Formats: sequence, structure tokens, C-alpha cells
Amino acid sequence: MKKILCIDIGGSKILAGAIDETGSVLMSRKRIFRCPTKENVEAAILSESEAVLKSEVWKEDESDQISGIGVSIPGLADPEKGMWVYAPYSHIENFDVRTLLTEKYHLPVYLNNDGNNCTLGEKRFGVAKGVTDFIWVTVSNGIGSGLFLGNQLFEGYSKSSGELGHIKVVDFGTLCPCGARGCLETYGAAPGIVRRYKELSGNQNPITAKEISQLARSGDNDAIRIFMDEGFYLGKGIAAAVNMLNVPLVVIGGGVAGSFDLFEPTLKATLNDFLFMNANRNLRIEKTALGYEASLIGAGACALYGMERDGLI
Repeated sequence: MKKILCIDIGGSKILAGAIDETGSVLMSRKRIFRCPTKENVEAAILSESEAVLKSEVWKEDESDQISGIGVSIPGLADPEKGMWVYAPYSHIENFDVRTLLTEKYHLPVYLNNDGNNCTLGEKRFGVAKGVTDFIWVTVSNGIGSGLFLGNQLFEGYSKSSGELGHIKVVDFGTLCPCGARGCLETYGAAPGIVRRYKELSGNQNPITAKEISQLARSGDNDAIRIFMDEGFYLGKGIAAAVNMLNVPLVVIGGGVAGSFDLFEPTLKATLNDFLFMNANRNLRIEKTALGYEASLIGAGACALYGMERDGLI
């Protein structure tokens, strides 16, 4: 059975692991970044990949070796060149990930951004099996999406489609690192959740979005309000996308999706207010079936689809 080395680069961490052809995660390991730079991300890619390859996943039997490498990156990607083009928060740009890994391992390398790869993973292994048109929304340190339209991944003219996080949800709102104001990402991604909670509660102590969700579950009214607002912001952004694309399914994943139950009611109420219902009455909103490792699995799916296209498997 084919096995794929998978690398998922996030805004604050890197996951490295391996999947097989069924999408099963054979192993994974995580490293946290405090201040991601091109240099420390490159070092982490190589060290974490090497650690995976030295694990017991790989046997002596040649048929049980790694067949290819898949990579998920945040921000803009050039899949044809295997290039990480730009990341708004870290400002990493023009990082030739394919060359880095092919020179090290002499294997085919396939790269795309996390939203597109999660879309491929969900189509191949998750709740979107058999669905020809859907949107995958990732809500983590940033917000992105992948578009699967007409039974294929839609990437746009410059391979930059799916930037749902840069739909405006607040007029004249907070400045986004992209240069615009009021972007969904600025309000709905994890840093925005933290910022809004600190503004509302007056608590300036260090805290994470996950910890705020725990406070909401324990009855903290400010935290509850933050996640109610989360549903509103996401609902506005998703409604705009669905009204344009008329898809029957939206899948939500990413770290913040672990709090889906906290924002689902206001998300669905907002969709009721902003959707063109006559055209989108049967829309389904689903949490990803792939869990926290969706982008890692998506990197593997990206490699499997690419190797099939190139006649390598």
C-alpha cells in the first residue's frame, strides 16, 4: 500500500506525519513556532520529516516505503512550481518548498495551500465523498477556504481562489495584515477571537482561543458572546460565498472548529438572514470528518491526486 510523507505548516506549528491510501494517519508529530521565519520553518520541515522517516512506519520491505510527499502551507501557493508564495502573518514569501524536499529525498513533491488541500482530503476521505460541489472553510490562526466545483478543485486564474478570510464583514473595521479593513479573518480567526475577548472582558492576560472556548463552556458571559459573534461573522462570509456559488455543502474545519457547537446556532441564524434561500434551501453545514489533522491528511490527498495525474501510481 502506498504511503505518503505529509507536512502541514500552520501559522504557529508544523505537523509532520504519514498517511496510507485510505487516509489513515499512521503517525504524526507536532512542533510549535513562537515566531515563524523562513529559516526556522525550513529547519523544522527537514528535522520533522527526518523524524517521521526514522519511525517504525517505514519497514525494510521496499514495497512499504514512502512513495511521495505532500505539503500544506498557509497563504498563497503556486502548486505548479511547488512554491509557497506568501503568508500574511509571518510574511514568508517565495519559499521553494519543492526544491528543498526533492533535493533531500528525490521523491515527487506536491504542494498547495491548506484550504485547497483540506478540500481534496474531504473529497477523497471525508463527508464530501460523492459530492460534486462544496466549499471547505478552515478557521484557525487564519481563515481560508477551498472550492470544489463541477467535480474538480477550482483554483482561479492566479491559483489564489478561496480567500474567504478577506471578505469584508465589518465596514471600516480593524486593519487586516492584507491591508484591507474589516476582513472576516481579522474577526473570526483565532487571533481575532483573542483580541475581541480582551476588548470585551478587559482581561489583558495571555490567553488562547481554545481557553476562551473553555471559559464559554463554563459559563463566562463574555466568552459566550465572543462565540455567538463568531457565528455571525462566519455566517456573513459563508452566505456571500454560497450566494455566489450555489453549493449544497459547506464543511468547516481548523482548530476553531473544535468549538463548532458554541457558534453553530448563530452561524445558522445568520445564514437564514443572509442567504438567498430560494436558491440555497438545501444547504448543509458540516464539521469536517478529518478532525484536527485535516490539513495533514489533505497534504497526503494532494500528493495522491498528483501522483495519479502524473501516472506515478
